[in-house]
Amino acid sequence: MKYFAIYIPLICAIVGSAYLFNAAIDPYDKYRWNPLGLEKAVTESRELKFRHIDAQRDRYEFFFVGSSRVQRLDPALAEELTGLRGYNYGVENALPEDLLAIARHLLAAQKPKEVFLLLDFYLLNGYIGIDKRLLQSHLRTYLDPAALTDTRRNFLGIERMYFSLEALDDSFTVLWNNWRGIVKKAYEENGRHVAETPPEFPRLAKQYFTSQYVDYRIDRTRIGNLSELRRILEAAGVKLTVAISPMNAEHLAAVLADPELRTQFIIFKREVVNIFREVRDFNNSGVERYDGNPWWFDSVHPSEPLTAIMLKSALGRETPADPRFGMVVTPDNIEDYLRAEFGERP
Repeated sequence: MKYFAIYIPLICAIVGSAYLFNAAIDPYDKYRWNPLGLEKAVTESRELKFRHIDAQRDRYEFFFVGSSRVQRLDPALAEELTGLRGYNYGVENALPEDLLAIARHLLAAQKPKEVFLLLDFYLLNGYIGIDKRLLQSHLRTYLDPAALTDTRRNFLGIERMYFSLEALDDSFTVLWNNWRGIVKKAYEENGRHVAETPPEFPRLAKQYFTSQYVDYRIDRTRIGNLSELRRILEAAGVKLTVAISPMNAEHLAAVLADPELRTQFIIFKREVVNIFREVRDFNNSGVERYDGNPWWFDSVHPSEPLTAIMLKSALGRETPADPRFGMVVTPDNIEDYLRAEFGERP
């Protein structure tokens, strides 16, 4: 009994001290206090953005959802155009399972009114396995439909995450990085990627041809994930705007020059239109009007000026220099569109 009388209070003291340390540092900005003026922890975007949205400290109504290609779309511009406060929930290498998990998380933690979904050519490729960063993040809990009902509650304002060893590690990391002066913010408070200057000569993203495009085969499970995403957002009364992300002219030409990729590229567009019924396609020859600097970081990542044009076009506020860029494609016009844009070359 003496052992337990000493051991239990000691354990409580250790756990309590760890919690108080984490709460004082507040690495994920859960409590929104910062007496030491520290730059908070910047983790992988899935976890960082999950924690921000999950804290429900801020409320948003307009969301950007997609891969790293959506991360430079500006929530402030979306608010200017729609009157809805926006957040950019773009995450690196997003696949349909990521997008569905994010949609479920938004419905559980926020009250979205409008979602702008940007889709990439690679994301239906069944050759690509699930991203390990998704499995390591808290978003993984939203791969189960039952997780739409959020049963997690904090007791007396206690943030349970701050009892974890992970939070303790991040608290020490925050202190260490601030002490060394090497803190670098990757994302703004609204989830948008911090603005950077595009390179003078954007490079061809060759790695896509040796990774994301390899052995391309349409995955029916991932099509099902996108269909489910559409269903749950529509059931919740959320307005959904869907667009296909652009490649620059060099990258697009390289895809179309490969007979197998060209076939899968066309199938991808048919599948996306079949799921969502109305899609803005920025991945066509209209992109030739936006070549080189300042429009691209590399051949698949548009810069802030180009994403602004895309957003205004998708929301019907502005017609691009070439009306083919962001053309509305539906089941009624898709075959004519595909023949005109991607028909047999002379």
